[in-house]
Amino acid sequence: GKVLPALDHHRLAEIHMHGGASSVLAHHNKPDELEEALQYYRLRADPTDGGRRRRGTGGDPDVHASYTLANFYHYGMRGVRQDMSEALKYYEIAAEAGSWEAAGQAGKFH
Repeated sequence: GKVLPALDHHRLAEIHMHGGASSVLAHHNKPDELEEALQYYRLRADPTDGGRRRRGTGGDPDVHASYTLANFYHYGMRGVRQDMSEALKYYEIAAEAGSWEAAGQAGKFH
């Protein structure tokens, strides 16, 4: 399978958020596809992948990545297909990690 690069040297989420071009990145890391940026968000947002710890990831979810991913799914932003169940999933991850904003958004779903 595909080997994922180390997390600490990549800024895919930030570059995707700002609509940046791949020229901002190093030669070995050019996210030309939306799916690659979303994969990085998912990796940062849920390092346990629903209970199974992913190798090479930190222990805690990235609150910013979780909340941002939830917003993408909730509102169908940045070319992401709108999916309310995925939005709720990532709002709950961010809320459990301490985001009161995410907790409020998740509450709207119930």
